[in-house]
Amino acid sequence: MGGSQHPDRSRALSRGIAAYAALERHLASEDGSGLVRERYPATSGDNAYSYEWPFSQVHIAALDLAAVDTRYAAEVTERAKAQEHYWHAGGGTTELPGYDSYPRAPYGSGGDIFYDDNEWVGLAKVQLHLQTGDSTALARAKEIFDLVRSGWDTDSTHAAPGGVFWTQANWSQDRNTVSNMPGAQLALRLHQITGEDGYLDWARRFYDWTNTYLQSPGALYRDHLDLKGTVEKTIWSYNQGVPVGVNVLLYKATHDRTYLRRAERIAQAAYA
Repeated sequence: MGGSQHPDRSRALSRGIAAYAALERHLASEDGSGLVRERYPATSGDNAYSYEWPFSQVHIAALDLAAVDTRYAAEVTERAKAQEHYWHAGGGTTELPGYDSYPRAPYGSGGDIFYDDNEWVGLAKVQLHLQTGDSTALARAKEIFDLVRSGWDTDSTHAAPGGVFWTQANWSQDRNTVSNMPGAQLALRLHQITGEDGYLDWARRFYDWTNTYLQSPGALYRDHLDLKGTVEKTIWSYNQGVPVGVNVLLYKATHDRTYLRRAERIAQAAYA
């Protein structure tokens, strides 16, 4: 770091560094894997490592810190390497590779593939590419998008046809805000980087489906619906932030200010 910072920025960075240090102190594994535990304090019966979704957030936290403090570059390298302990090269039900919900051998026995889990990693890979120019990270983000696209429901007999399923697990056939809007965000980032219109087309498809079936009249997003069209109406905060970002990215891609107005409406509703 160099130069002076605004006091608020300096305070925010100090808090980020302190939070990450606490994470490493209390949750980091000590076996050289680069993985983390699910919670602190650990209790009997806990898994040795966290599931994929929490780990992806650790990965992104390291990326965020490295963006403002180059001393965290080595931390990003370690987390990116550990991320690959979840990689299932053989693929799941759609026969495309992706990240399992739990580390694979020798650190665990793997788990189901969740599309939202993979979207978070895809966004992390995009961020790594944008911060460092890493072409391998960009290739992996494209690979993850192919997996997400394969999760689109193509059965027109289902209620609310379309939408990306939440998981490949056979115990759920839900299609969720969290498996569609981050997919749109990933597609829009790839469109920005590559200029390929196919990514923009898929982003709109994910976006339009979610708006049609899961956005409430008050602008906020409900959680998911099942194959019968029954909607789970819980309003989670993380299901509101991503659509705000998607609308901003759609504005940047199209210069249509309608998307900015929609972003503002969602943000205002979420704040209220």
